[in-house]
Formats: sequence, C-alpha cells, structure tokens
Amino acid sequence: MRSLCVLTVMGIACLLASPLAAQDRPASSKEGDKSLASLVGKETAFYLEVRKPDATAEKLSALLQGSVLENYPAGLEKLRQKGIEPEAWMEFLGLLMTPEGQKEARKLRGLALAVRGPNADGGWDYVTLVQPGDSTALALMLRQYLASQSAQPVEEVEGVAIFRCYEPSGIMVGKGMPNMARLQLEMQRRMMQQMQRMIQRQMPGAAIVNAQGNAVDYVLLPDLIAFGSPALVKESVLLAKGRANMEVLADHKAFADAGKSFGEEAGVFFYGDLSVLESQLSKLEVNLQPAWTAWLRHFAKPSAVTPVHGGLTFDKDGPRVQIKMAVKDQEASPLVSFLPESPANAQLLHYVPSRLEGAILLANPEGQQRWKLLLDVCDAAVRSANPAMPSPSKRIAELEESLKVQFGKDVAGQIKHLVLAQGPERLDGSLPQLLGVFEVQDEETAKTLQSTVLGKILEAVSGQQVVPTIKEAKGRTLTVAELGSLGTIHVGRQGAVLVVGNDQELVLDALTAGERKQGLLGEARVAAALSEVKGAGTVVLARPSLLWQMANGTSFVARLLTDPNAQQVQRVGPFGQVQFQIQFNNAGGAQAILPAPPGAAPAQPGGNEDQGFALAPVLISVTRSGNQVTLDARLTEALPTLPRFLEYLAERGSGVIQGPGPFGGAGPQPLIIRPAAPNIRQAIPAVPAPAVPPLPQPVPIQPPGLPAPPNQIEK
Repeated sequence: MRSLCVLTVMGIACLLASPLAAQDRPASSKEGDKSLASLVGKETAFYLEVRKPDATAEKLSALLQGSVLENYPAGLEKLRQKGIEPEAWMEFLGLLMTPEGQKEARKLRGLALAVRGPNADGGWDYVTLVQPGDSTALALMLRQYLASQSAQPVEEVEGVAIFRCYEPSGIMVGKGMPNMARLQLEMQRRMMQQMQRMIQRQMPGAAIVNAQGNAVDYVLLPDLIAFGSPALVKESVLLAKGRANMEVLADHKAFADAGKSFGEEAGVFFYGDLSVLESQLSKLEVNLQPAWTAWLRHFAKPSAVTPVHGGLTFDKDGPRVQIKMAVKDQEASPLVSFLPESPANAQLLHYVPSRLEGAILLANPEGQQRWKLLLDVCDAAVRSANPAMPSPSKRIAELEESLKVQFGKDVAGQIKHLVLAQGPERLDGSLPQLLGVFEVQDEETAKTLQSTVLGKILEAVSGQQVVPTIKEAKGRTLTVAELGSLGTIHVGRQGAVLVVGNDQELVLDALTAGERKQGLLGEARVAAALSEVKGAGTVVLARPSLLWQMANGTSFVARLLTDPNAQQVQRVGPFGQVQFQIQFNNAGGAQAILPAPPGAAPAQPGGNEDQGFALAPVLISVTRSGNQVTLDARLTEALPTLPRFLEYLAERGSGVIQGPGPFGGAGPQPLIIRPAAPNIRQAIPAVPAPAVPPLPQPVPIQPPGLPAPPNQIEK
C-alpha cells in the first residue's frame, strides 16, 4: 500500500519515480492507443486519471516554486543541514521540478489509478497505469528500482514477465516523530533487503512471501506500465492484449457521462461508485470488514445515489477540487437528507480564534427532525453490526427519561447554526483544544440551555452526576463543569450565542473575537474565499496540516472515528544504543517517540502542540439543492501555503510509510520463506520482521536472525 499512499499524495511525482520491470520496447504498439479506463474492469470503486499530464505537471511545479524542492538537489541539502533526512517522495518530486523532469513529464501520455476496494489483508486492491509515451527515463528508473528491491519474476502473462516485490510492515512514521526514528526505519528497510539477498543466495529458487499479502506486481508492456495488486495487474495485462472477456470501466455509461462533464481541462479526473465499494465489502467476512462499513450502507446508502465524479483543476487562484453526486429518482439517502439546504451563518466564524487548526460550520434547520434521522441511522448501523446490542435510540430515550430532557426538542431543535472547532494536535496524543459555538433561537433559550440543560447534557456524556458552577473571569461570567478524567468544560454566552470549550482561555478568546469580529472570518483571505461560496449549508475551514493528519489517521478526530475505544499502551525498548518509546493502539498502529536529547531544555507550557506552520486554511463547502450535492474545495491562499506545507511534511514526517489511517491498516507481520524445490522441507521457520511485537512487557528490538539453511538443500 505504500506505493498507493505516495501516489495519492503526490500524483505525478511518484509515477515518474515508480519502478518497473525491464523489457525491450518497440517504437509503438496498440497498448499506447487504448484509453486507460479500458484497461480496468467495470467493478472499480474509485478511479483517478491525470488529464494532460504535461500541463498538469507544469501547473503543479509553478505552485511549488520557492519550496525546499526548488533548485534540486540544493534545496534538499538545506533540510539535511537542519538534521532532517528527506523522504523518498520528496526526492521524486524534486526531480520532477528540475528542467529535465519537466521535459520528461511532457512526454507522458497518461497516468491513472484504479481502486477496486478493500481486501481481506486489511489493504486495498489497486492498479496504477502509466502510458510513458516517448519518455525513456522512466524505464531506466524502473530497472534500478527492481534491482534495489531484489524483485522476483513470478510468471508470464501473454509473453509479458511480471515481477513482484514485497513491502514489509514497519514502525509508523507520523506527526511528531523525530527525524532519528525515520532514519531507524530506513535502516530497518535496508536490513530487510540485505536479508532477502542472503536468503536467495543460500536457498536458490526460494520465494519470500509476505504473510500480510502486501505483494506489489510490476510489469512493462510496450507503451504501458502497470503496478499494483497482483490480480489487477494481471487483469490489465490481459485487457491490454485483448485476451480478457469482461466489461471495462470505459464502457460504463455513468463513467462516460462523468468524463464528458469534466471536460478536457488539465488536472486530475475522479470517479467513484459507492455501490461497487459496498459490493466489494460484502465479499469480506463480517469480522474483516472495516468499522465504517455499516455507516456506508445505512448513512450514505450507495444504492440510492449516483456515482460521484469531478476532480482537481486549476484557476487563477490555484488548485480547486469539485465533486458532484445526486440521489436517484424515487430513492432516499440519509446522508443527503442530513445535509442542510439553507445557507449556514458564516458570522459565527468570528468566534473561532485564528490559532485553531480547523472548524466546521453547519446550518441546522429542522434540527429536531435531523436528530431523529441521525438516531435512525445509528439504530440501523448497530442492528447490522450486533443485533443483540441495545439500539442507540432506546438508550437515548432512557437517558431522556432519567434526566427529564428531550435532546431532539430541547437541544437539537433549538440550535439554528453551529460551529465545531479544534486546536493544534498535541504531540503526546492527548486531547487538543476543542470549541463549540451554537446560535440558538433567542437569548432566553440560550440562558435556559446554559443554566439548566447544560448539566443534563454533560451527565449524559460523562455518565456521572455533574453540578455546574458559576465563575467570573476577565469580566465575563462562565459556567464551569468538572468531568473528572474527561477534563473541565467552560461555557460562556453572548446574546443568543453559546460558546463551549475544554479550555478557559480558549472560551474567553472566542467570546472576545466574536464581539470584535476578529476570528477566522476576520482574515481577509478567508472572507474573500467565503464570498465566492453561495448558499453552502456546510463549510469546513482546516489547515492542510490537520487535513493530512486526519488522512493518515494521526489526528484526534481520525482516531475517534476509526477506533473510538483505542487505548494507547506505552512500551520502551532499545534499538542499539538508542532508547525510544512505542505507542500501540487497537487499530494496529504504532508510533515511535524518542526522548529529548541530553541537555535539551524541558518543554514549556503550550509547547506540546503542533502549530502546523500557521498554514492558510483550506475552504471546503458543501451545497445541496434538492437531490443534487456539490462539494467544492480550494486553498484560501495557494502561495506560499503549498511550499510551506512541503516543509511541514519534511519536518514533521509525512506518515506515508505505515500507519492505521481512516481505512484500517496492517501491523508488523513475519516474513515467510517459501522454497521452490520439492526436496526442500516445507516447514521453514518464519523470520520475524524488525518491529516491536505487542507484548505486555518492554522488549528489545534486535535485527532479525537468519535461519540456518536446511541440510537437504542440494547445491
């Protein structure tokens, strides 16, 4: 999955650097004349295709001017002088930005990524397709990669050799991980490569098989390169050779219509079919299905919506993403019904201090009905996952009876608009600053909610008796509630607006910013971007750093959504002379944290936060008109945000190597050696991968031992 992650993040850069097999290429062939969508089956859940690769690469390169990748390789040397070793994808992208890289990019004819869906190994089945055109540099890089990875030829399909590499699991590299830990992971990777070579020398013909199933196949046809999951790579080869009797994505009417809607602009075309995704999920055993499967089925209801389509384009202000979907006639999707049609009140964003990392603004018309819809979806999801479990609506009803409050009528039905915001992530994984801003029907309603209903809501959340107290701070009256291990909740009011947060200074700052109109909406770049969004009922403002942390599963929100019961267990183990700490959670992820170097100054209050380089926020708006839904995303300030974001990834760690992520992930797995000769005994001991096993006691991390070759081997 590492190749897929890198491709998703950096697009063309990784494709230019992706390694492939070596075969002689004729000057031209029929494979280069086929559309890439005709080389994947109709049962494709997600499909991305770079349109006009030359123009797209040129526009991306222009947006990254001034970054550490400019003037390659001198720019990367600046990182090394800071003690930061650039990751592989940064070097690839730096190559793309050179004059030689630009010249090669103009020769490419097409790039695409097709994802079929989740598999039983916890990963995703995918295939990446490249039409290199007249580019020869790509083939040279493929040869070098296969040699460095000890690639093994596994079979021939229609006379085309297929090479296979394995991507062993390792320690997750994520936000806040020091540079030394990344170097340790690189050392592990090289050690594994050396071990593979030693095994092949001592056991000729043996195949090294990853028990997790993270095999990646590579193949080079004339004018077509493919790599990805073995089954899909083989399928693409057969389609390219005209030997597969199956429906292809290009022949699907909905796909063709989506392609016409995108037009011929430079950028990245996107197509997604949620019904195909649901079908792929249904093929997995229930215990292997991701945790979000029930929500997909009952909240989005894939059978009720048309395929989503759109993509990334460029305008005068920079890159822009637009995605569209609709509900089929005579159908209903709870997700679409939940999205508000009326515009949200952007003035509430004044209450969000600019130092926060992200905020979501929602209109809440007919709040009581939307609350009921949400409970119905929760009930359906719980029933499908565990019929014996009590329904959420029943448990809520019992709470309402004991607390003498109706959450739908007395709370949700009284809120007109709301904002939920989050501060910078804590480097130790603890709860970040959280803020809620609620505009209710009138001032009297706000007073009632603050004085009476608040305590009952907090009792429902915490499961313990809560007695709010009144506190004066900086001339303002706050309601304070102690929740034990959950922290302290502070509530302030300004007219019909309630401000709730887990930090007193944050709540006071929010009230002051709202009064003086100095919050997020007070920023000129945010106000200008919002002025172009008309009628959006849902608005998200988030810094790129927070969005990236959510995507790779390291943010507080991502951890909450993917594994709400996760408990971090800390274990300490030595790596040579370096002591470091490994944190595990129930999702199978692990993160290495090194202690401060000797003599380092102790952390100061507030220094536990990842400030995210103060990047300009991304604006995401969702507009609903009847059964039509449009998502629009853009940077409020493209430059210098993108160059600074690259520095953020370099200094904080991109997290693309290994991790749970929002879709689940793979933990460390042993390598299995499969002998090829029949006279070699089949029970060969597994060689443990160099990663920390999840044991209850501290364990040392040692380089893996090489098994002694069996006596039966004949030289």
